[in-house]
Amino acid sequence: MLQLSQIESIINNKIVKKMTPSSDGAISANDIATIFVAIISFATFLYVLIKDFLIPGKILIGINQIIFLRPPTNNRQLVAQAIIETDFKSSNQSDWVKHLITIKPELPRILQSGQKQLFFETVQGALTEHNIPTSFRNDLIIDLSKQTGFGTSFGIPVNLTNSGLKPIYISEIVLVFEDQNSDRIFYFDAFIVLKEESIYKPNPEIKDVDRIDTVFNGMWVPSKGVSSKLIQCILRIEKNDKIFTKTNILPGNYKYYVIGYSSDGEKIFESKKYDLKIEPITFINSFSGADISVKTN
Repeated sequence: MLQLSQIESIINNKIVKKMTPSSDGAISANDIATIFVAIISFATFLYVLIKDFLIPGKILIGINQIIFLRPPTNNRQLVAQAIIETDFKSSNQSDWVKHLITIKPELPRILQSGQKQLFFETVQGALTEHNIPTSFRNDLIIDLSKQTGFGTSFGIPVNLTNSGLKPIYISEIVLVFEDQNSDRIFYFDAFIVLKEESIYKPNPEIKDVDRIDTVFNGMWVPSKGVSSKLIQCILRIEKNDKIFTKTNILPGNYKYYVIGYSSDGEKIFESKKYDLKIEPITFINSFSGADISVKTN
């Protein structure tokens, strides 16, 4: 691209060479046309300069799937304890709970006395000693999945394209779910950058920490370039002293989309909206340790 000084030199040369004043000093029609062409050329150069270098380019976002990630191990352990406790107190106990009580009849008494640590240690010891298989009730999993502590999060493969010549920094990325059957809106904030191979080639035995590439701290999109990351978005419960939700995202029909912000809170991009139906079985499968991928449409 020509520099400003080069453009000015070309314009001046054209004007000097082509302007031929008459004997009385008047400028001819040809000279006026030359000046007009030079002004148009210079204005075009300024437009390109401003558009490509001074005005930030447009960010285009591509999303080909959304991944319902398994809850973190700590969350699953806490949910499992809540399920066991609820099952023991239920009038419709699971068969394995009834069997366990025949082996350790003191368990209901320990639980009722509030000695939860002793209760869970005794349960775990009996399950291991007698090799008793456990099968958590689906209705209890679904009921507990409504709590924010269930640990639901989503993986989003974010592909950003910068149409301009000025690099753009995206400070914050938010995944938004709009419930189509109510006015509920759930926000999930980018928190972790995941290792792609740990998600696309799942290993049930892999530890949570081994799925993490780094903490999300924004991303640069180079000029006329592309930047891609697999981002884990976690439920926004509270922010800036404002409560956003008191429950986890619930089963239902949703429109979801992704928004990116600059460091000063300016919206840089917003994706198109996609449909997603979250079934109760999704929470059951994710609690079992599965990552569920859904292609965009």
